[in-house]
Amino acid sequence: MAHHRKDKPSEDLQELLKRNDQGHIFRFWGEIKEERRAQFLEQLAEFDLPLLRKEVLRMRKPNGGDRTIRPATCVRLPHNAQDKTLWDQAHNCGESLLREGKVAAITVCGGLGSNLKFSHPKGMLPVTPVRNKSLFQIFAEKIRAAENHYARPFHWLLLTSPSTHDETVKFLETNDFFGVRQTHVFAQGLFPTMAMDGRLVLSSKDSVTMHPDGNGGLLQALCKSGLIELLAEDGVEHLTYSQIDNPLVIPLDPCFIGFHHQRRSQMSCRCVQKDYAAEIINVFAKTGDRLRVMEHSDLPTECIHLSDTSNNLRFGLADVAIYLFRLDFIKLFCQNSRWTELPLHMVQRVVNYINEDGLLVRPIKPNAVRLERYISDLLQMAENSILLEGHRQTIYSPVKNSVGRYSLGTCRRDQIRLFAQWICSGKTDLPVDSEGFPPFAIEISPLFADSGEEFLKKWAKLNPKPVISENFYLE
Repeated sequence: MAHHRKDKPSEDLQELLKRNDQGHIFRFWGEIKEERRAQFLEQLAEFDLPLLRKEVLRMRKPNGGDRTIRPATCVRLPHNAQDKTLWDQAHNCGESLLREGKVAAITVCGGLGSNLKFSHPKGMLPVTPVRNKSLFQIFAEKIRAAENHYARPFHWLLLTSPSTHDETVKFLETNDFFGVRQTHVFAQGLFPTMAMDGRLVLSSKDSVTMHPDGNGGLLQALCKSGLIELLAEDGVEHLTYSQIDNPLVIPLDPCFIGFHHQRRSQMSCRCVQKDYAAEIINVFAKTGDRLRVMEHSDLPTECIHLSDTSNNLRFGLADVAIYLFRLDFIKLFCQNSRWTELPLHMVQRVVNYINEDGLLVRPIKPNAVRLERYISDLLQMAENSILLEGHRQTIYSPVKNSVGRYSLGTCRRDQIRLFAQWICSGKTDLPVDSEGFPPFAIEISPLFADSGEEFLKKWAKLNPKPVISENFYLE
């Protein structure tokens, strides 16, 4: 954007805003205090306004969906001895890479718990069924479990948003980062929020409403923070990705890492089978020779219920936002601002704004749009990629809603069911109902085991076995 004086908008800036139907921005200039004017001008200089407005207007036109897609395929869960051998080989490969320190983990944690009636960063939400550990603690203990198992430290990166960054850092510092010594907390960038017609929204007379640039902002944030270079210098070759709202994730999963490395994949993804055809969840598909993630709303209606000869949904591989990247692939998009190649997506929101009379308006229906980049769009740019199937009940139970599906209640129940499944597989007498739930809450710390396989190894060595009763906890 054009250069400007600190006390007055330049003629070039004013002309640029007028050309893009943004003349309202300086309506209250005469009322703005001197010290705020420079900050307002600096805010306006941060973004490419013509590009962003053009994107808003373009995306308002429906495109009818993509009719060129084909079903995706994945590496299936093992069903026979040959499959088991492949998974064992991948597990061994992944463990070798972990022992060599070739892998780091990133957790995206920029959201507030507003939907959960929790006015803090979502990572601070207590989620475990007995000890009420926070999401941050659960992820940290899983990193520490890997550090204990492989006798080495791992880099743990946490991507925050500007609105959650300071509180996240304070919480983690207060808790000594839950014992993870190589923790790096960094923030994503911001985009201006726009009205449906592409005009900037004023949050006050001297400020434009801003919002986080989406999880695709990870690329720019990695570059600006210098973390991409730090990881490369420390010998890291692969970067795992997961979101803080899903406590069932294993951030450093040797099987996933092994398959990813063996297949020379630039970007790999975990997938689960859709529960039912109309489930509102993103799915994987193919366009040409590339995999892609399709939003549920973009999947053509005629594809939703398509089945194959085995009665499986043809577009039934669901995205659970668990990814793996080759670091050199990520670095390609951290150079020369190539992160801008990720497409922009439009999300409608209800946003308070200052009207022409300088009064605050609180709309009751969507009146503005947020533009965001999604890290999943990197999949379309990967020349080689794979999908690895997982059991939903072992890798995916996010906390997204205050009630109903994907709520704190369902997440805690899913944790209890998973722990009960581990205990029962160890030939221990634990009463469970037809759905696998015991009659009381139980919890197993990741520091004891973060997978069923690890649990069985350690459980077999316990003699005598602990008594399992209400509020049973094992660490």
